[in-house]
Amino acid sequence: MTSFSKHKLIISAPICFVLLPIGFALSVIMISAFLAWVGQIVWWQWLIFSILSAALLFHIVTKPVLCHINTTEIDGVWQLTIHLPISQQEQLWQAYLTKATYLNIVGGVVLMSFYVVEPRRRYFFCDDHQKQHNQ
Repeated sequence: MTSFSKHKLIISAPICFVLLPIGFALSVIMISAFLAWVGQIVWWQWLIFSILSAALLFHIVTKPVLCHINTTEIDGVWQLTIHLPISQQEQLWQAYLTKATYLNIVGGVVLMSFYVVEPRRRYFFCDDHQKQHNQ
């Protein structure tokens, strides 16, 4: 176990789910549908638009949502509590933090990238808005 600091680090952060991505996607779809209606597109273009809109909403609704993060070492294993919308259950994932970026926009956003080792190996990307934290 290697660490760059002598002090013990404990990070435990509950995160609330916000409907920002769904609202943004719905507003983009509604604006696009209005512009398509004004432009009087043909039926097959409406079909393609509808399929792409449904695929976008399905991706947003079924994406795993980060509920809680916990670690004692930044370079060590992180424990992520993930909510799976389709099965309506929570899972505990073990992952390594690969990248974290802070963006100073609209109250602050932290973008995090994890390499998940349990339950299966994959990359997981998430964003953490300041409004998502329980007070």
